[in-house]
Amino acid sequence: MKKVFKTAAFLLAMGLMTSTFTSCGEDDENGTDEGTVEEQMKFNNLTAKANADGTITIGGSITTNTKLKEFCLYQEDGTTVEYNFLEENEQVKEKNNVLDDNGKASKEKQFTLDIASKTVPVAIYKLVIKTKKNKEQSETIGEVLTYKIGPAESATSSYLSVVKNKPMTLNDAKANVADVEIIANSTNSGFDMDGIKRASDAKSTDINSACGKVALFDANGKLVEKGGKINGGTIITASGCICKMEAITPSSDASNGDGVKTAKDYTFKGITIKNGGSLKVDVSAHTFSK
Repeated sequence: MKKVFKTAAFLLAMGLMTSTFTSCGEDDENGTDEGTVEEQMKFNNLTAKANADGTITIGGSITTNTKLKEFCLYQEDGTTVEYNFLEENEQVKEKNNVLDDNGKASKEKQFTLDIASKTVPVAIYKLVIKTKKNKEQSETIGEVLTYKIGPAESATSSYLSVVKNKPMTLNDAKANVADVEIIANSTNSGFDMDGIKRASDAKSTDINSACGKVALFDANGKLVEKGGKINGGTIITASGCICKMEAITPSSDASNGDGVKTAKDYTFKGITIKNGGSLKVDVSAHTFSK
């Protein structure tokens, strides 16, 4: 039988429905479908709590009616296990063993349980779930963000949307102001940059009055107050996204070859995890700039 897996990311993010993994159960002894029960895996409330130190705490609950063979969070390579929910979570392990050993779906043995919280760094992960009959659901968690971003005197984009994963010029930013969350922070000369700051601190009232809101934390996990900047650290958006940011690095020369100073471009790198698929990012513990 074919498995059916539908992801409704938008509705999940809005809390209007759950993500459900459904596949047909085994045929009966006569080789027909009569009396079969669909296998189901529902992530009722799988959340990633965004932490100031660039980690997420994964928790929530699941509902299933079939024995699980695998429930793992893999590192980006897809082979190294970051966390084994079946082996390291006693409640999941105990309840999973109650299910029919042949893996056949059963209405009577459906159960819901809480997942013990696990804190992991913000990174690229692969979530994999397999039933006893090797039916599989998997999805990638996390996204790389890397762009050139420049100071005031640079022609390079100085505005950035962490959630939408795109850089913007001033005109682009004005046209999509709600998407703008952070901006390049220029040095006093205007030719260099020494970090990023909230878009709500932009000089342009077209930007700072209606931009996306964020909380910034330095490399030590300390909150940076409004008006401050970070160069490496954690960005958490009010819209439901966490970004672990590396320190910015210059990506172009500082002069035109004649000894005249020109603006450098800088490379902004980070990894973001945001609402989507089976995972909801919880940012409720944080206060965002007005």
